[in-house]
Amino acid sequence: MASVAERVCSGLGALVEVLRADRTFDAVSIWEVAIRNGLGLQDFFVDPQVLRQNLLEADSSESSITDAHAARVDFLPAAHKDPFDRILVAHAQV
Repeated sequence: MASVAERVCSGLGALVEVLRADRTFDAVSIWEVAIRNGLGLQDFFVDPQVLRQNLLEADSSESSITDAHAARVDFLPAAHKDPFDRILVAHAQV
């Protein structure tokens, strides 16, 4: 079984790849980084404010989560249980 740190790093890597391809980010992505940063893991430190600033400087745009995204969560398979993951997937689908 993967450690928490391995899962966090894996999840963050996937998030960064999505952000690179899409060139957009949302509050949920920054929020999840802030929460994971707050866990105090020794091998994870990403300042969410610096991340946001770097994304903006790299010409990424901030995309809002809307009611359409929230409604789309209802159609996701049961495999997506984490609320952050659910809204991120729904946001990508919409």
